[in-house]
Amino acid sequence: MNAEMNALIFAIRNFMREKKVKYRDLTEVLGLSESSIKRVFSQKNLSVEQVSRIANYLGYSFFDLCAAAERKSAPSHKYTPAQDRLLGNSPLSMYIFVLLMFGSSLVDIEKKTSLSAREVLRELIKLDKANLIKLHPGNRVSVLVHGPFDLPKGGYLEKSLQNHVQVALDHFEKKANGLEKFEGLIHAREYYLPHDVYLQLKSELMELSLRYRQICRWMVCERKPSELIPVTLLLGADTFNIFEAVWRSHPQQSQPPTDRDTGIDIHQL
Repeated sequence: MNAEMNALIFAIRNFMREKKVKYRDLTEVLGLSESSIKRVFSQKNLSVEQVSRIANYLGYSFFDLCAAAERKSAPSHKYTPAQDRLLGNSPLSMYIFVLLMFGSSLVDIEKKTSLSAREVLRELIKLDKANLIKLHPGNRVSVLVHGPFDLPKGGYLEKSLQNHVQVALDHFEKKANGLEKFEGLIHAREYYLPHDVYLQLKSELMELSLRYRQICRWMVCERKPSELIPVTLLLGADTFNIFEAVWRSHPQQSQPPTDRDTGIDIHQL
């Protein structure tokens, strides 16, 4: 049974106990009989719509339930040195591992990576040796490791994240500059803010990031892999001046012009 779903059911039942709500009180909310509601809970078969209705009835939001569920979910997985080395040094192994965690079949992986069955199998063997998956006869796969994850400090994975961040920044920079069609939204302006306002904004961004992760994890439980599309969310707020940062990273491009460049000695102006 999915760990996230178990944690969510646990959170809902805790809220129901706090509010002294019984299964029979949810019959009108869900449009089901009491026996059907008990069966849905026991089978861990709640939909997003049903969870939202229950949350509203209890006086909470969908995200309140998700947050409570996350506090009760499984502890973070600590990568072994072998796992850290493999995933940190092999982007292909990491990509295939992520696809497997999200339920992709081997046929799906071959299509998404344009690799042959033999090449995919070679990667599966690497993941199996690192105890990230279990490769069964007939090339059936069981994923042995599930999130949330705890990256080893100073390890290969932590260092590889720098490349991931740079790739994401480059991608969004192209979109923001209008070089490619962009279906999302980038709206950023560099302003000065009072410190307390900055802290409030930072808190709201952290909350939004948490909600994004919760939604992603819930959708993996709720939907089939074929119904999911890859989405990257990039959020950030920090106390630095973007113009100063660009200048300091390219100081050689910021020298004052001379008469050689403009025909005018800038120091005489």
